[in-house]
Formats: sequence, C-alpha cells, structure tokens
Amino acid sequence: DTNTNQYLEGLSIKSVASGNQIGNIVIESFESDKDIVFKVNDGGSGSQEVLRIDASEQNVGIGVSGVASSTLHIKDDAAGDTPKITIENRNNGNDGGAISFVKDGTSPANNDTIGTIFFESESALSADHTYADISVKAQDTTNNAEGGRMNFRISKAGSLVSGLDINHNEVVVNETSQDIDFRVESDNNQNMFVVDASTDRVGIGTNAPVAPLHVMTSNTDETLRLQSDDATATTAPDLIFHRNSASP
Repeated sequence: DTNTNQYLEGLSIKSVASGNQIGNIVIESFESDKDIVFKVNDGGSGSQEVLRIDASEQNVGIGVSGVASSTLHIKDDAAGDTPKITIENRNNGNDGGAISFVKDGTSPANNDTIGTIFFESESALSADHTYADISVKAQDTTNNAEGGRMNFRISKAGSLVSGLDINHNEVVVNETSQDIDFRVESDNNQNMFVVDASTDRVGIGTNAPVAPLHVMTSNTDETLRLQSDDATATTAPDLIFHRNSASP
C-alpha cells in the first residue's frame, strides 16, 4: 500500500497510496520523544534552525530553537517589527483576509470565553507581565437570542482592570470603578468632555471640574441652550431645580 520508504536516522518519508492514486506524503519520526527540526543555510552564517516540531508537547516553534511554549510559537531576535505575521488577500473583490477564534464545544454555556489576545512583556525585574488583553465571551447562548461581550483590559498598579466593556445591552467605560478619567477631545478643545474619576464630576471644556457638572468656555456667546421643537405653542423646555430632602 505504500511506495518506497526512505529512512534517515529514524525519520520516515513515504507516500500512502489511495487505491490507484498516490496519496498523502507522510513524514514520521520513529524515535521516542525526539523533535523534528528544519534548518537552512544562507551561505554565510552556517545552518540556522527555522522550524521545530516538539515531539513531547506536540507544539510547533518557528525561530524558537528550543522548547515551543504554545501550540504555535514564533520568535525573532532581530531589530524592528519582528516577528511579523502577514495575511494578504490579492483578489479584486470586496472581501479580505480573516482571523477566526472558534469555540466549538458540545455543551455551550453562557459566559464561555471564545478567545483572548494577550499583550505581554517583562517588568523592571524581568518578570513576565500582561499589560493588556482583549477577550470575547458568549454572554448569552440562547438560540436566536445570542449575545456577545468584548472586554478591553489594561494593567493598572500591577493588576488588569476593565477599560472598555461592550456587551449586547450596554457599553461601559471603567466597569471596575478605577481612578481612570474619561476624556473626549474635539477639533479645538482637548477637554471637550471629561469624567473625573477621583471626584465623580463631569467637566465640559475643563479637566478639573469643581461641581458635579462644570461647563467652562472662553466664548462670549451662549454657554447653555435648552430648545424644544414641539409645535404646541403652550409648551417650552423646562429647567427644573428640585430639592428632595427628608429634612428641608
């Protein structure tokens, strides 16, 4: 059922026939717990390892030259934006490349994690640390009423906290109630809208509000306008001052 095998120190390369047709090419190592290593020689620096299949962990390393720490581990010590993964689509249609995170279990449940992207680096003491991550969950798996959740977390004082949490019911900034301000810039004002987390105040035109709502402007025209487009002549916009105290 097979064509001629070629054995190279415990490595088998063979073609497995399928009927009258030549089948798949199978590369197999017969040595117990021995990796398959691919090396190249650019003609100047000698043989360099470019890919390793880890027998014990069944992981693949590209440029790792040692133990691959995950299913696919890519490493490059060169300067610049490396290692780099390029997904290129050169067709003339309006579609493009894609990356899919697939959760395909037999018992889907609410809040199952579908996928997470981790951004990791070393701290000052050379300890590995996650500085940010992006995760997606199946928040509601009800048929025809499915709802997703995407959470953006950042590291603050050594711990990951939620910066932006998007789900099928709401968009929440600073879900974990951290001392992290929220600021929106306009074309000419860097403090167009500010939520001061430490004082629980909102500033419009200022990043240091001194009241629950503080509006600051240098313009000499209107600062606040309440306008109604109701066609009824007897109605108008209202500004209500309401004191609600048990002991007025």
